[in-house]
Amino acid sequence: MGMVKECVELLLSALEQVDPEDYTPCLDRVLVYPITTKAFQSAIIHSPFDEKRARRGVVISVGPGSVTVKGVRRLLDVYPGDVVLFGRHVGEEIELQRETFRLVKMNDIMAVVDEE
Repeated sequence: MGMVKECVELLLSALEQVDPEDYTPCLDRVLVYPITTKAFQSAIIHSPFDEKRARRGVVISVGPGSVTVKGVRRLLDVYPGDVVLFGRHVGEEIELQRETFRLVKMNDIMAVVDEE
């Protein structure tokens, strides 16, 4: 059991040294950094929305897109740096460098927030 614990600790220490922007999600997935309402009120964007139904986040990286049955790649509609709305209980929560991110599918992103 000690060897498994050492491997896990080694993996965790390696993850701490990796920048989240170095991760490229697979297919139509998007790596999003969720933003709290307090951050929006103080710095980024302020517009009312229903927190119980949707969450906001900044796109960190995007996958290459899914492939159709005919072999055509479908590109994603979001880019790194976009602020997006996504479903409250969608995607997988992952932790990188002691920060929590969400890995969501493009279909689960409801809108891109206009920053202007």
